Amino acid sequence: MKWHLEGMGLRGVLVASLLEQWGVDFSWCDIGDHFCAWPASTGTVLPNDPGYRLWMRGTWWPGIWERAQWWKWTNGKPGAADHEVSLHCNVPNLVQTVRERNISRYHAFPEKGQPVLITHGFDACKWYVWGWSAQVQGPGGDARKAYTVRKGRTEWYAYPLAGTNTYLAGTAHAVQRLGKARQLDAEAHLLRWLDRVPPLLGVDFRPLGPAKQGWRPQPKAEDLTLEGKVRQVAVGPTLSAELPGGRWQLRPGGARGLAGFPELIPRIQEVVRGSST
Repeated sequence: MKWHLEGMGLRGVLVASLLEQWGVDFSWCDIGDHFCAWPASTGTVLPNDPGYRLWMRGTWWPGIWERAQWWKWTNGKPGAADHEVSLHCNVPNLVQTVRERNISRYHAFPEKGQPVLITHGFDACKWYVWGWSAQVQGPGGDARKAYTVRKGRTEWYAYPLAGTNTYLAGTAHAVQRLGKARQLDAEAHLLRWLDRVPPLLGVDFRPLGPAKQGWRPQPKAEDLTLEGKVRQVAVGPTLSAELPGGRWQLRPGGARGLAGFPELIPRIQEVVRGSST
């Protein structure tokens, strides 16, 4: 059975890579909206993230990760998480690579009766979470550090950008109302970051380019209880071996984003492969 992926951001390319590994045929589309998350994503999975252990022992996409020493600083002092291992993926590069590799599979719309897997979260979200990131030059070496810095209520970070010798700078995110997504002054955030973070860490960081902005969809409250299941949406024919079609929505539950994705893999496999029997 041939599936159609609706959305080819981070979640979409992860699903597409799985289907490639499993030998499952698919097509894909993406509306190319400016208000999306992946261009500014840090691609970071920290030791306190729900899916961290699954990523650490998993065999999915071994070449996309860089490991770093996670340094967590609170009010200028190293915290209890100091020197644990964090994982970092170059999300913009991953998205562009998978899209280019599968460009021949692009179709603006699914075929009649083709089952659709919705691999974005913008049709079932309650609000947007705005964030920014910017490439900065920092310390090199074979084992780089990933910095999370908290002072009072403010949190900053500097995470390695995998496959490069640079870092991604950023701060905690801001909530924006549904339908009210807007650009903020990311350059002002970057200037504040450069003014405060290097002195706190005692590390020299230099800007390399303009800051990028991203908008991550936050699921509705009721979706957080679904615990990473793949759930059929009551639109079109029922998905079955006799009558394919139908639309399926990934519901990441409490462990969202890159960190929580491994929890979805068994359900994706069950639905995609089960539909072919």
